[in-house]
Amino acid sequence: FLEYAAQNNPESELYFFQQLAEFVSDKNILLITTLHQGFDSYSRSLDREQRQEWEKVKGRLKELTFNEPVEQLLALAAVQIKGDYKEKTSERFDELLQLLDSSRVFPLRNKLTEELASNLLPIEILAASVLTQALQKYGQNKRSLFIFLKSKDYLGINNFDPKKNPYFNLSNVYDYLVHNFYSFLSTRYNPDYTQWAAIRNAVDRVESIFDAEITAAVKLIKCIGLLNIFSPDGASIDSHFLKLYGEIVLGIENIEKLLENLESHKIIRFRDFKKSYILFEGTDVDISLAILQASNKVEAIQSIVSPLKKYFQFPYTLAKAVTYEYGTPRFFKFELSEAPIDKTATAEVDGLVNLIFSEKLTIEELVDFSRQMNECIIFAWFQNTAKIKEILLEIRKIEYVLNSTMDDHVAKRELSSILLHQIEELNDEVWHRLYSGSSDVTWVACGEKVSIKSRSDFNVLLSRVSKGIYNSTPLFRNELINKHKLSSSISAARKMFFEALLNNWKQEDIGFPKEKFPAEKTIYFT
Repeated sequence: FLEYAAQNNPESELYFFQQLAEFVSDKNILLITTLHQGFDSYSRSLDREQRQEWEKVKGRLKELTFNEPVEQLLALAAVQIKGDYKEKTSERFDELLQLLDSSRVFPLRNKLTEELASNLLPIEILAASVLTQALQKYGQNKRSLFIFLKSKDYLGINNFDPKKNPYFNLSNVYDYLVHNFYSFLSTRYNPDYTQWAAIRNAVDRVESIFDAEITAAVKLIKCIGLLNIFSPDGASIDSHFLKLYGEIVLGIENIEKLLENLESHKIIRFRDFKKSYILFEGTDVDISLAILQASNKVEAIQSIVSPLKKYFQFPYTLAKAVTYEYGTPRFFKFELSEAPIDKTATAEVDGLVNLIFSEKLTIEELVDFSRQMNECIIFAWFQNTAKIKEILLEIRKIEYVLNSTMDDHVAKRELSSILLHQIEELNDEVWHRLYSGSSDVTWVACGEKVSIKSRSDFNVLLSRVSKGIYNSTPLFRNELINKHKLSSSISAARKMFFEALLNNWKQEDIGFPKEKFPAEKTIYFT
């Protein structure tokens, strides 16, 4: 019905769904229906105004998204095809499983078992997981997976030729997806459109540049491209992985030479920080060399506080226990400095977490400073700042090269990606050390050294310090009115409360009816 509505006079057809939703909502009816994809997905072919109308109607319905877990679908698929493939043994089958586990490319490492992998054959288990994720993303969930297993589709599993490939591998998965979902994959509605376009461009470049080994190079490109889209964070798609995967699964020899040729033609590139190969459009800029040479042109990091403030993400943290106990929210703000600060928290902030980056400070000085002040401040002293300085310097070099290559869009995009990764690493470095119980970070509060080994310990400390500083706080358990800025609805309720207080002060519960509970009555009870 939704497909018909999108293709035939969408405005009037969609009005029916609006009427249906209103009819159901006015009656004692619960209407449940199922869709193969999200409600919005059926409106892709519509113009902007029609899609906006589609969005309005969608708001009258509640969507419950269900994606069958990948591990469940793989288990079902294994049962479906178990026994269909006679040649299930391979000299290097165990070596393949070990490779997938050590390289962290398989998204469900705790489910990577020999039994499951064997029962999925001839589909290699990594290819099976990527296929399943892709069908969930671009197809119609498990319906497409089992159509794939049972159909005689061109390029499907039942037309697989083991003479051309030892297993149904990632390259075969790519061919199957492109053949069956090309119209979607090549449109802007594809969430991974850029990555799929990069694979197509890389394949075209290989076919135009390479004279020999075209088939092997194209297989490798398809594998790298799909892993760039579907492999989990932390996966290592390096030469070791590609060499063994190529030999065992793709049936390709001389992978090292092939990788060198692809790199020399700037079709792929090895990202050191990810320890993985990526597809690369090519640029005249030698990015690694340019960053290395920038070392002579940028200033060394002297003070880290100022540049760290530029890239460090400052969250406001709620002291949960004291907030729940007294009803007054207690928020802490992070402040960075090179020496301990002594200032009063202002506005909506009740306390400060002072991150101190100094190699000159002593623990005795910090404890004494904390003991003498009467502000709600907790200190975290970073004694070893070498790693943070190293990351900040790397960021400065990348920015220098980025500003020098403004006209090279490929280099600019690649450098921006590397820069983003370095900023993420900087935040991880600070946050990880902050709550890990690292000996490089010393915590001091209320004139004494404290131990913080987790975020939970940190939040307990916030509440303990808040109780000590704000020891006269009354119990006021009403989150609606116990805040700096009231919502408009609560402002109106406050007005009604004061009117009742002034006009009905002689009446029981200042005149509020017993059977009703408006917001102003809640304020009165508080």
